[in-house]
Amino acid sequence: MRGIIIRTDGKAIACNATTLKEMQAAVGGDIEVITLDNCEIYCNENGFAEGLLPNPVATAFANERLRPAGRELITVDGYIVGDVLLLGMVDDEGGATDLPPEITPESISAACAGEQERP
Repeated sequence: MRGIIIRTDGKAIACNATTLKEMQAAVGGDIEVITLDNCEIYCNENGFAEGLLPNPVATAFANERLRPAGRELITVDGYIVGDVLLLGMVDDEGGATDLPPEITPESISAACAGEQERP
């Protein structure tokens, strides 16, 4: 599936993740999902316990999509930690899908340009 990894240093990188192992490798461990409006963020389920660095770009990306629907990001400290993987919504068979074509590394970088500082 066509996806994007958002690293804790703010870089957004195109990737392909087709298996659970590839998804886990992208986030550095077991995965946890955050469902947004038209995509899903896969993050490290144990990221806070492992002391992973905050990911301000992933946090801003999530909040940008949750707030218009009156939703908010609920995490231990209000932000996402560790590298994350963005994929499309889960299909009827439970499998992840490609990201919508309008979500690109460039669009993430442009939308979250002011979010490079750590919380």
